[in-house]
Amino acid sequence: MLKRLAPPALAVLFACLLGHHTMLTPGFDAIQGDEGDSRLVMAMLEHVGLFVAQNPLHASFFSLPYFFPFEETVAYSDTMASLWLPYGVVRLVGLDPFDAFQVWLVAMTALNAMAASLFMRRVIGSPPWASALGAVLFAAGGSRFSQINHPQLLPQFYPVLACVCFANCLSTSSRGRGAGWLALAGLLLAAQFWGGFYAAWFFCFFLLLALGWSLVFAETRMKVMGLIKQHWPGLLVAAALFAAVVAPLAHAYLLAAREVGARVYSDSTFPELMSWFDVGEASWLWGFTNQWSVFQRLPTEPEQRLGLGVLTPVLVVVALWRHRRVPVVRLMAVVAVSAMVLSTLYRGGHSPWYFVFNLVPGANAIRGVSRIGLWLLLPASVGLAKWLEREQRWAWVLAVACLAEQRIDMWSFSKAHSRAEVAQVVDRVRAAPHGCQVFFYAPEGSADPAYEAHLDAMFATFELELPTINGYSGNVPPGWSFSEFTDAATDDAKLTAWLSRNRMNELDGLCVFH
Repeated sequence: MLKRLAPPALAVLFACLLGHHTMLTPGFDAIQGDEGDSRLVMAMLEHVGLFVAQNPLHASFFSLPYFFPFEETVAYSDTMASLWLPYGVVRLVGLDPFDAFQVWLVAMTALNAMAASLFMRRVIGSPPWASALGAVLFAAGGSRFSQINHPQLLPQFYPVLACVCFANCLSTSSRGRGAGWLALAGLLLAAQFWGGFYAAWFFCFFLLLALGWSLVFAETRMKVMGLIKQHWPGLLVAAALFAAVVAPLAHAYLLAAREVGARVYSDSTFPELMSWFDVGEASWLWGFTNQWSVFQRLPTEPEQRLGLGVLTPVLVVVALWRHRRVPVVRLMAVVAVSAMVLSTLYRGGHSPWYFVFNLVPGANAIRGVSRIGLWLLLPASVGLAKWLEREQRWAWVLAVACLAEQRIDMWSFSKAHSRAEVAQVVDRVRAAPHGCQVFFYAPEGSADPAYEAHLDAMFATFELELPTINGYSGNVPPGWSFSEFTDAATDDAKLTAWLSRNRMNELDGLCVFH
């Protein structure tokens, strides 16, 4: 038992240390990422917990106590609902939202590593230690932690486990067992949608590509046709379960899209050819390359850091080519190349993604197309695992060097500082001479970005149990114009227009703080 559990256990440990070493500071004060999306994810996780606890201010899951009085705003961002449990458990034992979020980050990496290790063993058939090192690359790859300022992109374990369920279905001749595995796969995929839309949609897109390519190759075509012929009742059950679970969320997202409008193709951020080699300035070994002009010319460069170093991609490509006759390896390789070709922006500003955007359902909700690179970590980790099947000492030395290339020293923020900022808002609201029923916080002359003040107000609602007109999310309600603060008079005029738009010209109990 110990011999079997040691490789995945060490994979989890090493992935967590490699990915989250930035938080190992005195007092564990550092939280990875910036104060934008990191605290938004914390707010969403806290909302889920308060909804579960039946807090009156969070009585409706789809309505947040932000952007008051606008309702149904939870679908402006990822709901995080299916990812809440690790956060909720440590909140129950007394940790505050900031401490609980640090635990949540580490838990997501641990779950990614465990799922990937199981995938390598069950789907790819790699030996235990090769599977473990491949899992570390998937869970703590440099391209993943280059995007840690968007922590909603971190968890990807649900779809990976769905792949394991699918493989289990292919290996059984029992319709009953096959239906059970397919049903579980459908539920796991639905769970990813309830956690994070980007990871779920991109995975479904990869599945679509995999289905297309599997019909091209004889071995995989026979597998697909055999699956349909033998397990079609299970496929129908899985599809029905998936649709039933996702339907309420899809309805909320469609309502949000009607309110704020669909995304425009020209607003999308695409990877360019050099994006696949960009490791970013925070790379421990290769950060100096970020100053090269070929990387500095990339638009919104921090979103383009999809590289895995120098040695890693070479080993991955060599290993995938050597094992190209293995059907699942070949399928993953061609899907990965297809995704890269389709999503890349070429000279003249043209990309095949234009057709994906206009033809594939849900593609018009994807603004950061470059985030597709996070799923390419899965075929990369398969390549590393296959490289280690050579079982030669020098192969292991090179593989460990690949993991060293993944160390990213990304920025972080102080949770003590954030706590103090939130406490200041709470104190000001509580000190108001007249009782507040709703509040709006717009500090005049602050050097900090406006979104930090909005998030301070959002966090203050947890203690005050009052709604706020402040808000921060992936979208904002129509007519809400507080993305930037100017001066008290202008902000008050915008506030009056916002209340008038929502037919609340005379709102009793409104407190405004500048």
